Amino acid sequence: MKAPGSKYSPLYSAEDFFDFSDLDQFCAGHPYTAYERLRKEAPIYWQSVEPPGRGYWILSRYSDIQYVSRNPQLFVSGQGFKASDDSYERMGLDIDSAMRRILLATDGAEHADFRQILQPYFSLKTAKSMEADMRKYVTGILDRLDGKKSIDAVRDVAIELPILVLCNILGVPESDQSRILNWTNRMVGVDDPDFNASPQQAAAAFREVFDYGRELVRDRQLNPQNDLISLVANAKINGKPLEASQTDGFFVLMVGAGNETSRNSITGSLHALSLFPEMRRKLVENSDGIKTSVEELLRHISPVIHMRRTAADDVVISGQKIAAGEKVVLLYGSANRDPEVFPEPNKLDFQRSNANSQIAFGHGIHLCLGAMFARMEVGIMLQEFLKRYADYELEAEPAYLRSHFVHGIKSMPIRLN
Repeated sequence: MKAPGSKYSPLYSAEDFFDFSDLDQFCAGHPYTAYERLRKEAPIYWQSVEPPGRGYWILSRYSDIQYVSRNPQLFVSGQGFKASDDSYERMGLDIDSAMRRILLATDGAEHADFRQILQPYFSLKTAKSMEADMRKYVTGILDRLDGKKSIDAVRDVAIELPILVLCNILGVPESDQSRILNWTNRMVGVDDPDFNASPQQAAAAFREVFDYGRELVRDRQLNPQNDLISLVANAKINGKPLEASQTDGFFVLMVGAGNETSRNSITGSLHALSLFPEMRRKLVENSDGIKTSVEELLRHISPVIHMRRTAADDVVISGQKIAAGEKVVLLYGSANRDPEVFPEPNKLDFQRSNANSQIAFGHGIHLCLGAMFARMEVGIMLQEFLKRYADYELEAEPAYLRSHFVHGIKSMPIRLN
């Protein structure tokens, strides 16, 4: 399989056994069987896409994905962070413009300067200062389950905590959490008919978030407070205020990625623990080991399916030549199940010595800014939930988001015992 427009022939080739653009194959979660075959037969695999010129290389091995992630000068994010070039183009130029200015889609000084502005609100110190609030939120959520036998783990357990934490960090009223949830589902579920009938419907959610964010920015410019919105509203880079596209993109990223990843990590952890009851018992018996357990759970779940980079120059990865301008897609779920790094990768094992090598939140300069908060939210929720419902059971398999970007669970009925 030769890459269109490429002067190179692929070192690795195989029959066309995998079509990453087929979103339906992700409706049952990560297609781990396909990942395994990719790693074995075509670890650097050319995905043809129509029209010609929009294809991309798919990387499935941990070492290759780590190499790309550690070399942002060779593999840039500024030409798009999703496999499909038209992910945002199809929703409108204003949306595409904003999404090109978010942290995930910027390189070099622009990325470093903006990340430095935000970093104080996402530090370990800040996360630890919120631990008491997180436990208070979790207690309130779980108290409402008293007397119930059957619940939905997404709606009744996982959804609210990340949004409450997000509202706290940003400085927005908790009364707006239902709006934030609605926007999150519509923006992340662009291609899921349960949330959007068309890209235009999803586009409306983006524009509602833009309007909401602009209103808050204007307010904080006049009435600054001790919150992240005030910081962004009054921030300057090289002496200049942030551009509208930057603040628009910031709000979309916070509202979407700011709570979706944590939600899916919580629900995914409950699902994984139901499949490995011996690990659940270990966690119940030793809740102090929650930090290591969360790392292994994140490895097992991989709540983000992929990120994309673009080769800035001709480069060779594991013997395969990638031409300048060609795209590479990083399959995090495959890397986190690579047996070369994680023996018996499909097994959940809280004794795994290198669990913290997982790359569920990315790697390198684009490591998820909110990863520290997500880890704490998952850990606290699991500790408190298992104190009350150590013997919960799945009543049905999870319903997954129709997406090859977010490994999202839409619903998961469980029985509280």
